[in-house]
Amino acid sequence: MTNSWTFRRRSDVERFWREVRDVPRRTNGRKHHHEERFCLGLYLLALATHEMLTYPLHVEQGESPDFMLTWKSGETTGLEVKRATRPSLRSATNEAEQESARGELVAKRLERKPGLALSGGRWDEAEREWCSLVRRAIERGLAALSGFKTGSRCDLLIYDETPLPVVDRRKVFTEVDLWARSLRRTNGSVLGKISVIMSLDVAFDLGGDFQILPFVEWSAPKLDDPRSARDFAERAEYAARKAAEVAIKGRPAYFEDSLGRIVKRTLEGRRFEVRLHKGGGEVVVREFVRE
Repeated sequence: MTNSWTFRRRSDVERFWREVRDVPRRTNGRKHHHEERFCLGLYLLALATHEMLTYPLHVEQGESPDFMLTWKSGETTGLEVKRATRPSLRSATNEAEQESARGELVAKRLERKPGLALSGGRWDEAEREWCSLVRRAIERGLAALSGFKTGSRCDLLIYDETPLPVVDRRKVFTEVDLWARSLRRTNGSVLGKISVIMSLDVAFDLGGDFQILPFVEWSAPKLDDPRSARDFAERAEYAARKAAEVAIKGRPAYFEDSLGRIVKRTLEGRRFEVRLHKGGGEVVVREFVRE
């Protein structure tokens, strides 16, 4: 695949997505550009599906920012892709994937970080941690734009790779949206739209005209013509396959709470305080009981 693409219609975007959607496992030669193109393809697909793209659109992959987009109007904008994750847990995930054949999970002790003060209602530690990791990813993306001068603006696209269980989207997106509004007021000269990929859906333009662009329209599928029906079936099948891959791995999520305890949350939602050893073993201290 080349390092530049021209999209003249929605079908071009759909074709590109089919080419980049199957990212190799890390043990099978995954490279950084595979992940970047996956994020680009999913992002453009969401915009094309909701008729938010103008054609022709030319995209070039570079270094900083990751992509340059030239629009029909002649305007050029950047797109910087960042992952929201903990480096220590990303390393643990890599090792776990390499050891998956033996069913082993390697997890490393996290560095203690100051918590993020959140507003309104009762917050689960996972939701607090999610907001903190996404905010840091946005800040890293903004720092990477310090020397960016080519385009009129640069958008940030955050890929949610947080090592956490399912969080309340309404809570976390509302909180990050409020924080992003303040960030954009002080960095409006270069910072464009901020979006987050979460479970194949795109939370588009946080801090601006925020909306969720779903990968699959489960509540109101468009099945009025053969093409729409095929598209729905293909997306539903892909979403199910991705969910199955996560379930088959069967790895619990590890995160550090505000008291510095290492918390393991299983796929069933049970939470345990654990102590982790360098060799990958763990000792369960106690189970948390939800009130």
